[in-house]
Amino acid sequence: MNKARFEYLCHEHEVGRDTLVAHPTSHEDGVIVSCIKLTDTMIVRTTDGYSRSWDFHDCEDLTHH
Repeated sequence: MNKARFEYLCHEHEVGRDTLVAHPTSHEDGVIVSCIKLTDTMIVRTTDGYSRSWDFHDCEDLTHH
């Protein structure tokens, strides 16, 4: 994912919209629950209920445009 898309998804999360991302390496996906722009990371609640911290460079956007 590129930086502009990361910032857009963080904004969407902040205004209360569901923002879905996938982490292809771990084969997990989930909803963004927080963005840490200083470190370019997202805190994600996975579909199986775990909390993960992912660098946006390693993620794919699943949110419908």
